[in-house]
Amino acid sequence: MNIMNTLRFYLALWISKSVYTLMRLLKRNATHYPGDVALKIDPAFLKHIKSPKKIIMITGTNGKTSVTNMVLDVLIQDKQPIIHNALGSNILQGIATSVLAKTSIFNTSRYDLAVLEVDERSSRLIIPYLKPDFLIINNLFRDSYRRNAHVEFIIQILQDFIPKTTHLIVNADDMFATQVIQDRLFTTFSLQPISDEVTRTDSKIHDGKLCPHCFNPMSFTYVRYHHLSHFLCPTCGFTNPTSHVVASLTSIQSQQLHIHTQNQTFVIHRENPSINDAYNTAAVFGLFVAMKDDLNKRVEQLGQIKTVSSRFSEMLVKNKRIVGLLAKDQNPVANSRLCDFLTTQPQWGRLGLCFMSEVHAHEDHPKEVENMAYIYDTDYEYLNECDVTQVMLGGHRRFEYKARLLLAGLNRSALVLTETEDDEIQAIDLNKVDTIVLMYSTKNIFEAMDLREQLIARIEKECV
Repeated sequence: MNIMNTLRFYLALWISKSVYTLMRLLKRNATHYPGDVALKIDPAFLKHIKSPKKIIMITGTNGKTSVTNMVLDVLIQDKQPIIHNALGSNILQGIATSVLAKTSIFNTSRYDLAVLEVDERSSRLIIPYLKPDFLIINNLFRDSYRRNAHVEFIIQILQDFIPKTTHLIVNADDMFATQVIQDRLFTTFSLQPISDEVTRTDSKIHDGKLCPHCFNPMSFTYVRYHHLSHFLCPTCGFTNPTSHVVASLTSIQSQQLHIHTQNQTFVIHRENPSINDAYNTAAVFGLFVAMKDDLNKRVEQLGQIKTVSSRFSEMLVKNKRIVGLLAKDQNPVANSRLCDFLTTQPQWGRLGLCFMSEVHAHEDHPKEVENMAYIYDTDYEYLNECDVTQVMLGGHRRFEYKARLLLAGLNRSALVLTETEDDEIQAIDLNKVDTIVLMYSTKNIFEAMDLREQLIARIEKECV
């Protein structure tokens, strides 16, 4: 750096660290703003700041927060201090905040290891500077239309900006994620077909029907959902790469996940088994294989961690079950997966669904404008396979949701409309449901947890 760039960087570092310290003293959320301050002063801040010796990054469309938390939960057991952004933003400003918080005023990193969740679209602004040693790509799907309506857009970003020195851990069942491999060092993971798994070929979304290389029709021997599959292009031969880490389940509900790698089989206990959890666990195990860790030790540690409660929670209150499920707002794939997941839980009995995923209905997002086209890509038709007795629809978009669910074939009498999402809890008929599912978005987790407490109070008061 020349003298002016050096001065600019240290000014950015000192001011942003002061902002971070002040915000922490005031008990404010210091996960985004200090990094924003640093980048405004020095746009090349991440290029100049001292990086830790080893950096692990996790990106992809769905599940990256869960995977990041799993990696952290395991590595923290090693008693090694870690830079991470588990409580904050996964875009440029949040990453900058996480790193500067653990960097001295003399630009020396206090920690040797960083585990960072990185937004796939923002990765071009981050990974060329904080060059990851290992990068997990959990999957690549269609996402929010205003951010990523075309998977090819994200593929190109990752291909262009991931350093050639980065070791990739990639989902071999995902024809889009595997395209990023190119000539890089990589470890692949996959999940074998499960005996009682219902193969989904009727989804509204399948972006992989044509070969991404020669654009001829693809052939499939197995499709899990959307484009996760065993695929082959009869024309050019494009197919799944060989998996280094192969996960398998004897049944969807099995709590024993078998991992086959390096001529060995490991068994990992998982508290809340699901397809998504199996993929996430396989991705994390693939990382430890790539890092040449003690796999027996990692198996034991993975079996001790729990699912993040903000993503999935389940409790019994008297004779009612309350389930919390994160339904990512404006993401048709994530919402379709949620609907599919509900079909695999017949033991939950009669379902009461509370839609709580409206973004702009909340005070901290008063000017948010939603593109509601995603609800027509979402496979709400799957709900007809469940015993849905009530669907609570509240907020400004309740009539749009009602129209979509009627088109999906749900019973009109099951749809209950309320003025706001907050009113949904009091409108539930507890005599008609065995399980109440709260389906909330990434932007109203705390509001949903508050409503859950109201629901608990209602059940304890009104149910035997």
